[in-house]
Amino acid sequence: MKILRRLVMVTSVILWAVTGSALMVWSQDKPQGIPPKSNLDEEKLKANILARIRTVPKGEASGSRTFEAVSVVIKKEVPFTLGSMEFFAVRAMLVPPIMATDQKPGVLDLIVDYTGRFRFTDIRDLVTGKILTQEPLAEAGRVKIPEGFRVVTLEGSSRHDVALVAKPTKSKLDEQRLKDNVLTRVRTVRSNGAPEAKNLGGFAVDIKNKVPFEVGSLRLFAVRMTVLQPSPAIDPKPGNLALTVDHTGRFQFSDIDELATGNSLSLAAMTEATRINIPEKLELAVFNGSGKHNVVTVSDPFCPACRKVWNQLWSRRDKLKSIKICHYPVHPGSEVACAIIKHAHAKHISPAEVANFAYTKLEQKEKPEEIIQQFFDAFPKLRKSLGDNPTAAYKTLKASYFALLTAEVNETTSLGVTSVPIVFIDGTMVIGFEEQKIVELTS
Repeated sequence: MKILRRLVMVTSVILWAVTGSALMVWSQDKPQGIPPKSNLDEEKLKANILARIRTVPKGEASGSRTFEAVSVVIKKEVPFTLGSMEFFAVRAMLVPPIMATDQKPGVLDLIVDYTGRFRFTDIRDLVTGKILTQEPLAEAGRVKIPEGFRVVTLEGSSRHDVALVAKPTKSKLDEQRLKDNVLTRVRTVRSNGAPEAKNLGGFAVDIKNKVPFEVGSLRLFAVRMTVLQPSPAIDPKPGNLALTVDHTGRFQFSDIDELATGNSLSLAAMTEATRINIPEKLELAVFNGSGKHNVVTVSDPFCPACRKVWNQLWSRRDKLKSIKICHYPVHPGSEVACAIIKHAHAKHISPAEVANFAYTKLEQKEKPEEIIQQFFDAFPKLRKSLGDNPTAAYKTLKASYFALLTAEVNETTSLGVTSVPIVFIDGTMVIGFEEQKIVELTS
């Protein structure tokens, strides 16, 4: 998905992303090598590993369906705790070897819960940004890999979300501690270049939405937040953050999946937490049909993924009642294209066809006049409306629509938009080009 270059994020958020995650604000605590109260269910872990292997597409593990539980050997397990949460770092060997494309046997390094059901990609400390799973994995990995073995991953299975959203949790999110941890991280990152950040207070962090969900015995929250800058001299625009944390607000999780299936356990909650409601005033109706589905797309005519979304929607327009566009120009020249779509709508000059041309045939050019000329060649009525001279037409479009487009982009950004395309189909939000999901929602 194309990351929006126009979105002005808090510098601290950018630096967090460089270290490997959307937001990494952590406490000073280290993982404790204290045996958890629960023992690892090794047989369940073995069974789940084998079930997961069987879900890998053919060609990656084509002979895996012949595996039995005895084919997985747990070579070492390292228990550790984070707060009240119990985990195990595990090195497992697959014997006999996976019949993968290179025909080599496999070694797996995993972080799992004691049930052996859930796999954790990494867990970070919410103040320092340190990955707290590295040391346990390194310890588990001290077991020597026999010659000829290879380290394998469990990628390749489906990433569908599962129904864990909005399950009641026994613990409430410690919002104030989460805010304090975010601000501590902001101070740490910004202290060198922005002394004003030292004055940040709890008021500068706003929790927009939180969605509780459970992963086994763990109580987690998907959270959408906004970091408000105390001074326009630092950054006049808010930074939007989306993260998964435990109920104490101390630890942040990357993706969590069900080991046996590969299904993401955090995706549904995060999708709900980051749900955006686009105001009707930002929606431009460009197509009205006889179908039953209403679609709003936040997009840019020169964004490749946006074009894929548009092509799919256009090919299914017989099933749609309406298509509305929330313009979010990012690429060079896209402001001109968006302005012409607005002009076509305002002057009733085939708005659906003009929009379709912009998202399918329009070529990106360096000069705005070259973009306008393409519209003129395809739609004589636009030429007549704006005049024969592309340079004069550009001045007209700029004066009439550019300020409005800028205001719309700013408002959309303030709602939490961080990438395009985003599609709403009868209110259901789809982030990026998800072909199968769009087909399902428009059937």
